[in-house]
Amino acid sequence: MAALAAVDQLFLWMERRGWIYWRRSKRDPRGALLGPIDNVFNPAHEHVVEQQETEERLADFQADIQADIRARIQANTVPR
Repeated sequence: MAALAAVDQLFLWMERRGWIYWRRSKRDPRGALLGPIDNVFNPAHEHVVEQQETEERLADFQADIQADIRARIQANTVPR
């Protein structure tokens, strides 16, 4: 059971990086049919969505880096 939980956490981490879609992937609220049609008539919307996703990934990445730095500080393993 612990192995399944570890694999799940690994997949969630990979999803935050944008490598795979796992449990928390967001579906297109416009639906499968309306989404591509809206992209033709409103191409700016697609760029806004891409920018929002990029900012979310960047925030996740920065949070991971900060957590790693905190862990190293607590363990006194910060390179000097």
